[in-house]
Amino acid sequence: MVTIFHINRKYLFWLASLGVLAVFSYALMRQEASRLDELLLSGISGLKADISLEGVDYYHHVGERRDWRLKADEAHFFEKAQELGLVKIRMEMSPDAGGPLEITSERGLYDMKNKLVVLEGNVVITTSDGRRLETARLFYDESRKLVWNKVPVVISGGGLKVRGSCLNYDLKSGRMSIKEQSTLIEGGQELFE
Repeated sequence: MVTIFHINRKYLFWLASLGVLAVFSYALMRQEASRLDELLLSGISGLKADISLEGVDYYHHVGERRDWRLKADEAHFFEKAQELGLVKIRMEMSPDAGGPLEITSERGLYDMKNKLVVLEGNVVITTSDGRRLETARLFYDESRKLVWNKVPVVISGGGLKVRGSCLNYDLKSGRMSIKEQSTLIEGGQELFE
């Protein structure tokens, strides 16, 4: 018995469009990751930057309000790409929801054109109440006020430890989602899986 699957042309167009969008989104995400990998593997300090600075302290304001502050031991500006390679980063953020955040990492990249910050190497976020988030790589989209990653993450504090495979955090609403999470309470008992 042969079954012929028939798709209306208008649905086929939308399916194809969705496929192209998915491929484009994946390629863009990989391009950002590969550009950072290129900078990190070659060693940001060793690249030929247009301008190199030590002891950088940068404030970003939205109107009268300080949105975030970025400090770095080294900054290397690549004018053509509009990128800033950073070493030993300390970042302070004032999200719309929740209290202030302090973020540290070994290195990173600020893509000025796309308003994207990529942090890598012992990334730690500390909240004003002492909770900690630890991961290997973290992205911050300045335009959309989103923090995310696609690598394992651990959040600890208040007697709990949450582990997950990736993170999405909306700084405007304060909503966070962690995929494939497991939660431990003090004493090592698993609470949820």
